Amino acid sequence: MVIGEVGSSAVTSVSGDGKQAVCSWCSGQQTVTNTTQRSSRAYDVVSLRVTAQLVHGKWLVADLATL
Repeated sequence: MVIGEVGSSAVTSVSGDGKQAVCSWCSGQQTVTNTTQRSSRAYDVVSLRVTAQLVHGKWLVADLATL
């Protein structure tokens, strides 16, 4: 299981019609736990760019990329 925690984020752009937004998540950390390890293991900082699309009144992830 992977659990992520976001330390900071920012909206970097919004489309002209307001139905698409790009967010940058930086300073996040992920922790991995699985059955082969006795304790969880934290990984380094995670930085992502998320493109979200407004579809029928709900924001859905349209694209996800590491930075």
